[in-house]
Amino acid sequence: MSDTLLQLAHVSKHFRVRERGLGQRRTVQAVRNVSLEVEPGETVALVGESGSGKSTLGRVAIGLLTPTSGTVAFDGRALSSLPRPELRRLRRRMQPVFQDVEGSMNPRLTVGATVREGLLVHGLARGQAADARVTRLLTEVGLDPSYARRYPHELSGGQRQRVSLARALAVEPAFLMLDEPVSALDVSVRAQVLALLLELREARGLTYLLIAHDLALVRAIADRVAVMYLGELVELGSERAVYDDPRHPYTAALLSAIPVPDPRARSSRIVLPGEPPSAVAPPPGCPFHPRCFHPERGARCAAERPTLRLVAAGHLAACHFADAPMPTPPEVS
Repeated sequence: MSDTLLQLAHVSKHFRVRERGLGQRRTVQAVRNVSLEVEPGETVALVGESGSGKSTLGRVAIGLLTPTSGTVAFDGRALSSLPRPELRRLRRRMQPVFQDVEGSMNPRLTVGATVREGLLVHGLARGQAADARVTRLLTEVGLDPSYARRYPHELSGGQRQRVSLARALAVEPAFLMLDEPVSALDVSVRAQVLALLLELREARGLTYLLIAHDLALVRAIADRVAVMYLGELVELGSERAVYDDPRHPYTAALLSAIPVPDPRARSSRIVLPGEPPSAVAPPPGCPFHPRCFHPERGARCAAERPTLRLVAAGHLAACHFADAPMPTPPEVS
């Protein structure tokens, strides 16, 4: 057994898409040369704007998508080299929880049938034993066992997310890929589901890959934070290092958008100009340079792509000027 539970090595994922009205196919570089390791029991958060490649990388990590290049290994075994029966057994140990919970459920199945499905597919329990497992799982995620007779449309968003967690836990996984698990929920319900995720992690010794854009939520649950921009990792480090000492301008901009619960506090949000470049034709040099506000930004940034490198203990950043702490950012709004 490997000390690293999940290992992504130089992973890229490209998609061929047809442009509207032109009939031509273009290549979207959704993920580009990402390397990342997740240790047993830790929570690594992937953060970034919409379209940064977070969800694509999460799906590649659990084998729902095949990488265009690079390798994905789980518990020391490369997914691409496993025979189908062994890959199916391994998938018990890594389960997804999606943002669109209603869309990921069969509306014709009751909650009990939804949770029971994994038990039957993997031959873990049948009959009364399966019913007993469903009861325990619903109780574990904070639902009354009577919910087993209900259908997805009869549940609230928070209740459906709890069912989704019960379904994932049914097959006794070691690893959960949580793709925006609370973003569609009300604030109060969001806090309850977050507390449940923390409880389950401790009780079951789970490992999480958390995909989120809510950086306040990330700080409450993550051990390490990986920042993605235009399909690449631009910063990686412990929660404290990334939040208290960001070394990439994009990270500083994301952090400046976290709301401050004080109406008298002066706003210092960094509003980045323009939109992220197209993943079809990424810019040369640093992918962030067209929107960068760093005072040292110059011709080197437009011509030379920075590598993700160690800038402090356990802290990596892909910026030519990351060796020094970020200058005081401009207050632009």
